[in-house]
Amino acid sequence: ERELDDWLARAAAYETAAGPPAVAGPGVVDGLARQALAQEHQAGLGLQPNSTHCFVCGLHNPYGLKMRFLQVEPQRVRAYAVVPEVYQGYPGVVHGGVLAAMLDEVTGRAASGTDPETARLFYTLRLTLRYRHATPTQRLLRLEGWVTKDKGRVVSAQGAVYDAATGQRYVEAEALLMALPDDVRSQLDPDALGWKIYPLDL
Repeated sequence: ERELDDWLARAAAYETAAGPPAVAGPGVVDGLARQALAQEHQAGLGLQPNSTHCFVCGLHNPYGLKMRFLQVEPQRVRAYAVVPEVYQGYPGVVHGGVLAAMLDEVTGRAASGTDPETARLFYTLRLTLRYRHATPTQRLLRLEGWVTKDKGRVVSAQGAVYDAATGQRYVEAEALLMALPDDVRSQLDPDALGWKIYPLDL
């Protein structure tokens, strides 16, 4: 009840404000997320490939999140993000659909690897989410994705969104993934997708 009261108070303040709050525009990579990513990359964690137009990982998508992913261990990945208020649902709260997209990406990447030429790519067959707490916009988030079962063509994975400072778990997910068939994979054009590892300062 207290959390609901707090949210209602924030919503009322938002509605009665004289003007809209200053917000980051879509696609802005927050300095906190970039710093956290750079520190872990310098500590030895490898970067995964990015694309150009994907909503979550497309670095040239003006409306996208431009998220970068680190390989923590062979079947575990990590990412950092600060979601701007343009992607809110309720005032100050990240829209649940945006969180679903982020978790779809981080679970799908858990078994991918870092080599653009041999990275495993997947379709999501099922994605189940549990929203444990409202996820705030404009706050540094840490995402984790890890494989729980790997049968080759079919992979089960889990993921979660945490507060990077406190460790509070906001959302958790379970995913069932299927590797792209060889004939589909062979038709993908990495250059057209922009599928490669980009420097962190991009």
